[in-house]
Amino acid sequence: MGFSFRISEAEYVLSATSHVKGHTSSKVGLCIYFILSAMCLHLLIMLTYSQITSTERLPLRLALALYLPFIGLIVVPALWHIVWVPRRFARNYRKSQVLQSEMRVAFSTRGFSRDADFGEPVRTGWERYRYWREFHDIILLVESSNDWEFTPISMKGLQDWQRENLRELMSGILPKK
Repeated sequence: MGFSFRISEAEYVLSATSHVKGHTSSKVGLCIYFILSAMCLHLLIMLTYSQITSTERLPLRLALALYLPFIGLIVVPALWHIVWVPRRFARNYRKSQVLQSEMRVAFSTRGFSRDADFGEPVRTGWERYRYWREFHDIILLVESSNDWEFTPISMKGLQDWQRENLRELMSGILPKK
């Protein structure tokens, strides 16, 4: 099965950020984040309670310095998911002439090949990929060596029966996550 496609920056960023959000390390990071948030919230409550009940007040600068870790636990993850991760993938897209060009792909039970207007043609066996995922009409072939490295394949121009054939072929070869 073979076809050609062009992927836009918005499609690439949307599918890549969806992949990152669903990744196992993101879930572990979320658990660690909640534990640290609970600790900081406890510290914040204890500090506030001691400020209310104590006759001696802490200097304002010291009190603000003690509140900063709690504020940081809210702001930094929000910036990470909303700003830095999408910017990273957008920058990767803009740097890669291969991602911006028309790509031609061919699938078989033995392997996968990709040819673009720029760069060398890629022909690999399925052992290079660990699993595949689908987000927003884009299939991501996730590489075995690194879960953060993937090959995007857009299904926007395909008809419904072609999409189903591609999904069946991919499911028979690689596990879907």
